[in-house]
Amino acid sequence: LQKGEVSVDTIRRFIKIHDLRNPVICEERIRKSFVVDNAGDLWEADTCYLFKIPDVKGNLKWVYIQGIMDDHSRKIVAAFCYMKDDAESFQKTLFHAISSHMIPACLYVDNGSPYICVQLKEICNRLGITLIHARSEDGASKGCIERFWLSITMATLPDLILDKVNTLEGVQKVVDQFVEKYNNKLNSGVNGIPNERFQASILRKPARKAKSMEWLREQFVNQKWCHLYNDNVIHFNCARYRIPDELVHEVRQVYKESVPIRYDPKDIDGTICVILKGQQHALKLDDPRENNNQRRNTGGRKEQLAEQAKEKKQKKMSVAEQRAEERYQRRMAGVQLPAAEETLPMVEETLP
Repeated sequence: LQKGEVSVDTIRRFIKIHDLRNPVICEERIRKSFVVDNAGDLWEADTCYLFKIPDVKGNLKWVYIQGIMDDHSRKIVAAFCYMKDDAESFQKTLFHAISSHMIPACLYVDNGSPYICVQLKEICNRLGITLIHARSEDGASKGCIERFWLSITMATLPDLILDKVNTLEGVQKVVDQFVEKYNNKLNSGVNGIPNERFQASILRKPARKAKSMEWLREQFVNQKWCHLYNDNVIHFNCARYRIPDELVHEVRQVYKESVPIRYDPKDIDGTICVILKGQQHALKLDDPRENNNQRRNTGGRKEQLAEQAKEKKQKKMSVAEQRAEERYQRRMAGVQLPAAEETLPMVEETLP
């Protein structure tokens, strides 16, 4: 090295000592506990990994609890166990909470996959619920329900392990028992019993209820665009559904290759339908065996080509030929032509 030059190793050593490679800017966040004024003003939702049970093949799989807590009363309005932590599972949990209690004003969730899907946003818009997402990797912002996960894990894990619970129904039964006790004992966060605070708030401010179960199910119907293949079927949820034959032509005129499909995530096969001009038309599973028993429509194409040829020939006919054709058809029908038309120049009149 020449005088005044610095070696590469010296620079690397300086960066390592002073930790300049990946600088982390720490943001100081002020944490303060809060409680909303009334039940239903804010619901917090989250997912917890609770326990592992064997699946059909004998492999251990996680059991997920999706829970919803009312912030005012700290009451658990819904807590259900699933083998998958997905959007459809959370929609089932939210449906049960709303049908059993009320429609909340706000729903506070994190940025997990069940809570950022388009379907949940559409459901909240229909029901008038404000969907709020916490900051990424900021679990402390939902401290109330996070504290509940700690309580339920510490209380139920010993029972699950000692009793050797190996079914989803068994885990759900243990969770239901704990939630019942939790909602009826003193909560230090609000200095009251969750069930009592919840009921007192409803008496003070009536809850916003669903109009009916049918109306509520309609609000939870999902919508998705699916590709329409050449054989008039769509692929959805690992199955093939056929568009009714009487609607195929009109559907292709309106939507071309992609069609909107509506379905209820709790019962896809029984509720899936296609939307056409504001009306819903049910779809059925495509059955290859039933298709094999149907008669092939081989003659329809020939008749269609004959009609097209006839229309094409009529378009090429001159005005005189068209008039002659009309006179011939009228004579064949037994209509006597006026003398003026009989004296018109005649052309060769043949049936097409």
